[in-house]
Amino acid sequence: MTLQPGCRFVVAPHFHLPAEWAQRLRVGTGVAETGGSFFPQPSWRPPTTDELSLLVRAADGPTTSEELEASVCLFQLPGHVRSEWWKLLEQSARVLGEGPLAGFELFAGRVGEFLAFKGLPVPAGARCDVVVSKPGQWSVPWRPEVSCPVGLLWNPAPGAPWPGSEEPRGPRLWGGINLGDEETSVVLINLFCRQLEEELRRRFPDQSSPAVGELVGQFLRSCSDYPPVRLILGPGEGYRLPQDGLILDGYGGDKQEPDVLLLISHQRAGCT
Repeated sequence: MTLQPGCRFVVAPHFHLPAEWAQRLRVGTGVAETGGSFFPQPSWRPPTTDELSLLVRAADGPTTSEELEASVCLFQLPGHVRSEWWKLLEQSARVLGEGPLAGFELFAGRVGEFLAFKGLPVPAGARCDVVVSKPGQWSVPWRPEVSCPVGLLWNPAPGAPWPGSEEPRGPRLWGGINLGDEETSVVLINLFCRQLEEELRRRFPDQSSPAVGELVGQFLRSCSDYPPVRLILGPGEGYRLPQDGLILDGYGGDKQEPDVLLLISHQRAGCT
């Protein structure tokens, strides 16, 4: 399959960040299923000119709020905020994974204040987690409650259950920030849920709409050659996901050092 129009990438307003999309984005060859989970193939290439036009919003002219809500927004923490993270680690006697990190809530609050100042506020009551993963992994878990790579997962839109499914529960990922000193990546399928269903209906017109978990699995299994897109994040850079749900995963296959991600999520109403 060839890349289709869908979610696009944009630098968040008020962030003076050189995107250099041709160097920052990579296009894959498809996904592979292992033990019921789906992982991107390890082969990546730069996007073609036509693919870039599908993936990136034109720089000329303002971007509407509706377009921003449907885009992956790229942003960057200033150096002094990011340095606070490393000072926090140096001053703490605890080790990540062995309990709450002293001063972490203050640091997370500073991140939230900065993003709000820049017009990219995190949701009220947002939850922040730091996930540290071994280098060289093709899949990096972005769900804090999952301690091992589980492959590409659907990040559902809030309050929008798919036909045949119950209201999704658990925290929904808002975005993430690379706190490490190396580049890291997030991998996603650039199609929204309705587009996945349209493709499956085209291939299997006699089937009814599946529940969302089945929808994602059916699409990745039936369209395993659909090219995933990889967004490369430099140190201190982050991304905010669109309002509609996407299939995504982290990627640390090129890393030499542990992956350190600050993941920002928000709890759905009625979840405990």
